[in-house]
Amino acid sequence: VADLEGKNLIRERIAGNPSDPEEASQRLALKLLDQGAREILREIRSISS
Repeated sequence: VADLEGKNLIRERIAGNPSDPEEASQRLALKLLDQGAREILREIRSISS
């Protein structure tokens, strides 16, 4: 996840069970949000509105 200027970038990896990709994607999303993606996305949405 990156801001529009590309200055703030959040990367993350996880390992998951291939038979349950939804669980792995949810864990990844939560990790990204906790690390600052929530604020980046909020900023992008406020500019786009």
